[in-house]
Amino acid sequence: FENIRFEARILELSIILESIFSSDEKNVIAFRFAMTGAKIATKYLNKDATESYNILKCIYGIRSEIAHTGEISKSMYKKFYRLGNKIDANATLIGVNQDLMRGYLLTNLQEVVSKYLYLYITKPDIFTSESINRLLLLS
Repeated sequence: FENIRFEARILELSIILESIFSSDEKNVIAFRFAMTGAKIATKYLNKDATESYNILKCIYGIRSEIAHTGEISKSMYKKFYRLGNKIDANATLIGVNQDLMRGYLLTNLQEVVSKYLYLYITKPDIFTSESINRLLLLS
């Protein structure tokens, strides 16, 4: 234990505290990601807030699955496909294979990103911390 550098001990102990205090942080980050995107979509892209929130939350979930497991679960593909096509969660997806869902996910994610990138380039003031916080607090 004495061979461990002082800084490494401080870092490890701080990480322990962070883990204790932020046990639900994954959900907090996903919530803020989806809520921020939904508020921007509603105000600047004339999109439905609930629909945008659900799609962005699903996108964040897909990102998390890839980051933590290296792949996307079939259930997450189906969830995204259902959200985008407004298909009831209990409906059976007969004839919808994984290749179709992968293509659908990639095409739609590229479209979502392009819309937000366009806003980011043409209206960068929307994306400052101050503007985002104000947008989140005002509604």
